[in-house]
Amino acid sequence: MSLDRQLGALLSALDGVLDLDRGLADATLSRAHADLVTHIGDSMDLDTGLARVVPLPDPAGGLAALADELARSSPAERLAARVRLSVRRLIEARTLAVHLPRVRSLADWLGKPDALAHADVCAAALLEVQGLLGELDNGGSGTAAIRSIARHLSHSLTQRSEHSARNAESYARSLAALCRSKLSFMLSQFEPNTSWRLVDNALAAEMADSINRILSALTSMVGADLTAADLTGIPLDGVRWSPATRWPHDWKDWVRDSSVQVSPEVFEIRAGSTGTRVST
Repeated sequence: MSLDRQLGALLSALDGVLDLDRGLADATLSRAHADLVTHIGDSMDLDTGLARVVPLPDPAGGLAALADELARSSPAERLAARVRLSVRRLIEARTLAVHLPRVRSLADWLGKPDALAHADVCAAALLEVQGLLGELDNGGSGTAAIRSIARHLSHSLTQRSEHSARNAESYARSLAALCRSKLSFMLSQFEPNTSWRLVDNALAAEMADSINRILSALTSMVGADLTAADLTGIPLDGVRWSPATRWPHDWKDWVRDSSVQVSPEVFEIRAGSTGTRVST
């Protein structure tokens, strides 16, 4: 598959995975929280029936192939790919892949008797959920349902009643199911022949690694020669560069003025700084 086709396929996949809220928005949010969580969890439980599905080729291979293709591309080609690939959406997908195994482990732990009686473990679980919320709070509408369930879980973890313990387990399982469903939907769009493949912990970790490689290729321009690149219209926020990076002559001042230093000899173009040709 060509790089252009891979970019288009992954962009479509990410749009899909982050647009599931159109369906979830129709839920009657005024229902009791426990009922809402139960219905969401049931609707998103991919384990039901999937054990009988014949295993198909690993769908994460497409992400790995795209990461390899970008790694072989020139810096200018990698920057141009940012027009088709949303860095923000890739970051959201990576966040889901990273947190999915942790949330599933948390759900298993909350299913044990007297789980909320262990204050130290509850504190660690609360930090995990708050960490997920912190990474998603700046995300798009595609993660709104996940953020909502995570907030309910966070609240339940601060309680010490039998009722809150049951709610916490339900919220945790629904949170894991939602994260898994979004990732599974992305894979089913990216690799049509693997529709609704169960995303297990190992596959989620593999996805996170591939997405990290893609993000690195789209973001790191340290020492790159971009003198011949056409940067017009390319979203450059988050691009990192160094004094050795060579920019087109009529972009040097814009890049310098739009950047902040993030570490010794490394600068980052500020969010919202979409490339616009600078007249000289």
